[in-house]
Amino acid sequence: MSEENTRQTMEAYLEDLLGGGPYKRHFSDDMVLTMMGQGQKPEGPDAVEQMIDYMHQQAFEARPEIKNVVGNDQAAVEFDFVGKHTGEFAGMAATERDVRVPYCVVYDLEGEKIKALRLYFPMDALQRQLGDSPATDRSEEASPMWLTEAIHQRPAAPEPVPGEALGSSAIMADRRKATANTLALFVTLRY
Repeated sequence: MSEENTRQTMEAYLEDLLGGGPYKRHFSDDMVLTMMGQGQKPEGPDAVEQMIDYMHQQAFEARPEIKNVVGNDQAAVEFDFVGKHTGEFAGMAATERDVRVPYCVVYDLEGEKIKALRLYFPMDALQRQLGDSPATDRSEEASPMWLTEAIHQRPAAPEPVPGEALGSSAIMADRRKATANTLALFVTLRY
């Protein structure tokens, strides 16, 4: 895959992801998300989309803020997970606490599709911000596959209203601004 194709694929994906668009269209049919250190590996575009949507729309009202992008046949993106804990997460009821957690995703690209992504997300940092010590034994509350189980136990989200796919107009405006900034950053880093 050429550097130009990688840039175009990632720009289109990030624009849809941050702008509330149909980001799943950028996933290959055999897409796999590996949550490094978590023992979870959803497979297929639908399962990966459910995992991403659960974290950003159900357990949290959150958005990724891009800090850095590099890539060629692979792309690596450094993000901050920024949001408010608004739903059950890992056996913990909503706290309404604001969170900001740095994380990284490495994307494998094939053609003009994302074939795999590896998520490096420090769950211990998130749990500390929620007021829960990661050393706490919560074995009765959540299995090692707590995130996958939570997604499948949740009722399906209502169909999004066009233009408000991920929430309020203020959130959408923030995401559109972040998308523009991200695309400018990506182009700046690559050229």
